Amino acid sequence: MNRITHQIVLASLMCACSAAPNGDERIRSGGEIIRLPPAALSDLPAPVRILLAEESCLVPQPWSPGVPPQYTNIVRGEFAVRGQYDWAVLCSRGGKSSVHLFWGGPSRCSDSLAESDDALFLQAVTPNEIGYSRVISRVSPDDLAQRYGRQHNPSSSATPPKFDHDALNDAFLEKASTTYYCSDTSWHKFLGSD
Repeated sequence: MNRITHQIVLASLMCACSAAPNGDERIRSGGEIIRLPPAALSDLPAPVRILLAEESCLVPQPWSPGVPPQYTNIVRGEFAVRGQYDWAVLCSRGGKSSVHLFWGGPSRCSDSLAESDDALFLQAVTPNEIGYSRVISRVSPDDLAQRYGRQHNPSSSATPPKFDHDALNDAFLEKASTTYYCSDTSWHKFLGSD
């Protein structure tokens, strides 16, 4: 995706996610991974859904037994700067997923990050079932500051960074996670909380 395409969605990025897709809009493929087409994600801004469809992106869903269909792996937050609302979507195509960013203003980092094979996020979730377990989520500045403090030696002379906007967490459920923070047009990686 190019920057001009992302700027088209600027005015539409102010809604919040709440609705769940209909069960008939779920697509199963690749070892029981449920992937949702952009059209099923009704609360995602229409320009973002269109761009995802143009890129043949499906949104993989984590395994969740006995839970009514809801969607995840779509996150709204202030990922580049406070006051600018952006969207992060886990895009799966060709057996690989990466996080795609749709910026709500001029502040930004790269539009895509953390590409990985979907199969790497499959794990035994019951004795008889394998489930997809990759989830992205928003991390508040306060939570990120607490995580950073736990990862660094307080006696170190290094000054911890000041976190003033949201970060993005990319988790392999019950295993590990990586947190990404956009600053000065670059993504900075931290160990997650898992």
